[in-house]
Amino acid sequence: MKAKKQTAVCRVCGEPIPLSDRRVLVCPACGASQLSLPGAPEEEQTHIADACRYLSRGDFYSALRLFEAIDKTDPTPLSQCGKLLARYGVTGARGPAGEGKEEVCLRLTMTDVRSDPDFLAARRGADPEERAFLDALAARIEKEEARLKLRETKEKREREDREENGYSEEYLAALKREEERKAREKRLREEKEAEENKKEEEKARRIIRARRRELIASVLKILLPAAAVCLALLLAGVLYFRPLARYRKAEAELEAGHYASAARLLRELGDFKDAKELLDPYRFYGLEAGDVVSFGTYPQETNGTKTPIEWIVLGEEEGNVLLLSRRILDVKKYNETHISVTWETCSLRAWLGGEFLKTAFSAQDRERLVETVRTTADNTAQGTLGGAPTADTVFCLSAEEAKRYFGEAVSGSASATPYAVAKSIYQDDEPGSDACWYWLRTPGSSQSNAARVDFDGSVNLRGAMVDYSKYGVRPAIVVQIAEYPSE
Repeated sequence: MKAKKQTAVCRVCGEPIPLSDRRVLVCPACGASQLSLPGAPEEEQTHIADACRYLSRGDFYSALRLFEAIDKTDPTPLSQCGKLLARYGVTGARGPAGEGKEEVCLRLTMTDVRSDPDFLAARRGADPEERAFLDALAARIEKEEARLKLRETKEKREREDREENGYSEEYLAALKREEERKAREKRLREEKEAEENKKEEEKARRIIRARRRELIASVLKILLPAAAVCLALLLAGVLYFRPLARYRKAEAELEAGHYASAARLLRELGDFKDAKELLDPYRFYGLEAGDVVSFGTYPQETNGTKTPIEWIVLGEEEGNVLLLSRRILDVKKYNETHISVTWETCSLRAWLGGEFLKTAFSAQDRERLVETVRTTADNTAQGTLGGAPTADTVFCLSAEEAKRYFGEAVSGSASATPYAVAKSIYQDDEPGSDACWYWLRTPGSSQSNAARVDFDGSVNLRGAMVDYSKYGVRPAIVVQIAEYPSE
């Protein structure tokens, strides 16, 4: 089971922020920055997150009390900065467009932020990155304090002007209420007029729609029979005559020896007439990387029932086609015992070239398979030896082959058949994921380890111990494109 991921809370918008080893985090939601405490115990991280949540909600008293408690047990630039934020009322407010949040200061104080004891203490204990954040925060608070002072001065001047003009607060309030009453009455009149206009417009639209329906009904009585005949002809063309024309073209292409184009047409026709039977001898013609083709059978259901194997086309090799099983077919150890091995000497290679080959392919199918020389390079990242080249009919991909092909038409991530799952293969525990690990033939971090493909489809050169019993096997084969070798 994967460990629960810890997150911080943005002090401005209250959204979660992923924790990292950085001492200054940036909120992905609103862009605000704040100090972090990498490596702090989980309980302390929870207290810090609660305090930041209080700040984002404007509950400065609760935030101050919590930051003071944190600072008492573990004084850091983070806790000292937190007290500073709470005292100056730094939080988030709706932006000018009414969306998102921006940083504001709600408390006007008589002190200079740069001479504040907590600011000075935080700056003394800060590293260069934290100090830059604190300086930027101080500048922001100074700007907000200036805005608050300007607003206070403006309000004071307005009060003085009203007193000089002889208007009392009660009189001005009464004038304001009267203006609001008149505005409210005007709004109600406008809304009533708009509602009446809306009803008249809707009535006119209903009349127009009724007349339109009558006209359409009269036209349909004339055109419907003719339209039915046209539709029947169109459907016949789509469902039969058009596929028939493509079927005839495929026959002509086969007769002319254009097997690749004929195979593409037959694949598109699917179950039309005997397209599948015609395609079978030419199933490997006209394939492109990423196409899926069936070949051979293997137990894939929980009860061991053999069903056709689906293969993903990776590309061509010297006029033949390289295939990789679409799903993980079985669960095997790379080697039965934990010793130093290479692909040449491991038990997995012997099983693929022996038992699996005879189980998955009939004698006629095996005539289509091509034995190829596979070179297994050394693990350059770990310094382990790949071993001698081998002649294989069935094999696992190397790390180099996986990187080459997985970045193009297919993904390295793969799920297992029910048959393999029933044999306790190691599966991803992320919700909604059925991906499994499977072996590569490249050596791993030591000669007794083998490389693998992880749940996310990436190549893992460190690998795992060769006798680990819960990794999957995703075979690869090379098949002749023609049914019989050309003479």
